Amino acid sequence: MIARLLASSGGRFRARAGLRKRVMFGGHCLALSVLAGCSTPSWLCLAPSGPSRVTLVADADANRTSAVAVDLLFISDPLAAQQIAPLTAEAYFSRRAQLERDFPTGLVIRSWEITPGQILRDAAVHPDCNRVRTLLFARYGTPGDHRQSLGDAGSVVVSLKREDFTVSP
Repeated sequence: MIARLLASSGGRFRARAGLRKRVMFGGHCLALSVLAGCSTPSWLCLAPSGPSRVTLVADADANRTSAVAVDLLFISDPLAAQQIAPLTAEAYFSRRAQLERDFPTGLVIRSWEITPGQILRDAAVHPDCNRVRTLLFARYGTPGDHRQSLGDAGSVVVSLKREDFTVSP
């Protein structure tokens, strides 16, 4: 029956099927080109790279027995990453409010204040799918950069010491 229908249609069904395939292909190409020029939609982001858990461990004499402000930055704006990456912790903390105004959608900041001897285990953080850089700043009372670029490790341990900190996976 289908063969008779195709034969009597003079090939119109085959022509429509070919047209349908071309339209579908064009639609897929358009969708991919739009996605390529934009950031990843959140519904497509199942497992972003970067730290998702952070443990903060402060020595008893961390920051010469003073609390330490710690900021973890997930940066998705390349210009923001370029401007923030070279900053010392002192410069970052003094400019933080302005940076948040300058890059309202390009920064996700997670902040803690840790006292000497305190341990914060496995704090859940949520890296952005479109992250271009992850930085950690610690506000110490001593001179130094007190900044660390973090890679793609799923979890990190930050050890707050007397005059600086270390990061390990």
